[in-house]
Amino acid sequence: MEIITFLILEDDLKFLREIEKLIERQLTEMLGIECRIETATKVQKALGIKNELKIDIHIIDIDLPGRGNGFDYLAELAKDYTDDEPVLPVIMISSHEEDVYKIRALDKFGVIGFIGKSKYNDELALSKFKKAVKMIEKYTSDETVTFTRPGEERAYKEKHIWTITKVSKPNRSKKILVTIYDEDSGEVIEETFSLKKSLREVPGMFSDPKSMVRCHKSYLVNPRAVIGRRGDQLLLRLGVEVPLGGEYAESFTHLGG
Repeated sequence: MEIITFLILEDDLKFLREIEKLIERQLTEMLGIECRIETATKVQKALGIKNELKIDIHIIDIDLPGRGNGFDYLAELAKDYTDDEPVLPVIMISSHEEDVYKIRALDKFGVIGFIGKSKYNDELALSKFKKAVKMIEKYTSDETVTFTRPGEERAYKEKHIWTITKVSKPNRSKKILVTIYDEDSGEVIEETFSLKKSLREVPGMFSDPKSMVRCHKSYLVNPRAVIGRRGDQLLLRLGVEVPLGGEYAESFTHLGG
């Protein structure tokens, strides 16, 4: 089962928790998905999370305290997308109904929808979230990455690649050990492949380089698979663990531990 990551940018903590609970308790059951929710009350914190993690769906309040508002965040987010991207996975929210006209003006970005706080109800919000999830699944489910070894090429769905680590060989040949989620068995498998690139260059093999991030000098990890942290270990689904190097720990402070 794939984890869908949401980022909620909202300064009204009561409303933020309401949305959070709606996603956790109803949307997950309705669609049979797992979700992970990141939250921020200011643009700068949200941008920090966006830059470190692969966020699937952004829920953005327009009016925010401090520097920047929801449109400023949207402008930064849009820089990550090209003209070929089918959607910008954003739902914007506001207490000012007239902002809906501004949202319509942003159609070129592919913003999925608008929720007015004064007319808010769970059914409306769920319909927007459901639409966002379905669009994300449609456009990201078939992206693959290909690995090679002598006489063989293997392609896997990017979202099923959980970890990649360098393997030391006596003959100094470059090898990587790849941890892969097997959709058929529901288990993880490990495969060894040749590597002509440096580990630093591997994220560039993916359609979105943020699909794999450095967590250790010898490890890359898929942020979607990470569910927690224990000391210097990142905890992944199905009991998988990978080391977390001190110089990379700041990227995972949102996990606690």
